[in-house]
Order: sequence, then C-alpha cells, then structure tokens
Amino acid sequence: MSYPAIIGFVMMIVIVWVLLKQKTSTMFAFTVIPILGAILVGASPTQIGGYLTKGLGMTTPVALIMLFSLPYFLLMADTGFFNGIVRRILKHINLNPIVLTCLTLLIAMITGFDVSITSIYLITIPLLGVSNFLCKWKSSPIS
Repeated sequence: MSYPAIIGFVMMIVIVWVLLKQKTSTMFAFTVIPILGAILVGASPTQIGGYLTKGLGMTTPVALIMLFSLPYFLLMADTGFFNGIVRRILKHINLNPIVLTCLTLLIAMITGFDVSITSIYLITIPLLGVSNFLCKWKSSPIS
C-alpha cells in the first residue's frame, strides 16, 4: 500500500473518530484534517487549492439541487400532498417500523439503479419525512 493511501485511510479514521467522540465541529473535521493530510502527503499550496476547486466543482451542483428540492418535497409532505396516496397504500399493508424500514430500503435500492446518490437522497429522505407521518398516524410502538 502506498504512502498516500495510508494517509488517506488514517485521515478517514481520524475524521470518523473525532466526529463520533464529538471532539470538534463537523466543519473543522472536514476542512482542516484533509488539508493536514494533503500537507503530510507533500502537496503544495497550489495543488491543495486545485484539489479544493475540483472538489467544490463536483459537489456544488448536487448541493444546489438538494438545497431547493429537499425543502420543496418536505413542504409538500407537510401540507398533506401525499396523504391520499399514503392512505390508499395503508389500506393494503400492516405498517410497523420494520416494514417501513424495509420499504424505505427497497425504494432506495430501486432509485439507486441510476447510480446517482442524488436521486437516492432526494427520494428517500423526503420519504422518511412521510414515513414519520405514517408511523405517528398508523403504527403501534414496538414493545
């Protein structure tokens, strides 16, 4: 295994450990630790700037899509737009948290066929908001 690969794995482990132990903020963990990893690998400041530019260029469109579409679908769920569909589905199934989890997983797998995490995120997260409504409305708690 090469030195940059080892630094990358150590960097990921450190980020996960720092976040799980709540030692620092998320912004610090995702900005300072990768920059320190790049310095340890021997990248120059101009190379690090190029990495940042490339990374932001790849994630900005996805972030903008989520910024606008996620609140839109959550607002539609809050206003009851999906209630009719939900009631018709609930007539045919016995809903409990286990079934709900399996259905959410199934929908995430189906939307993942296009190999885009964006579609999974945009469909599954609002579904969880609707699912929260479903659990409150129909299911009984597991004892």
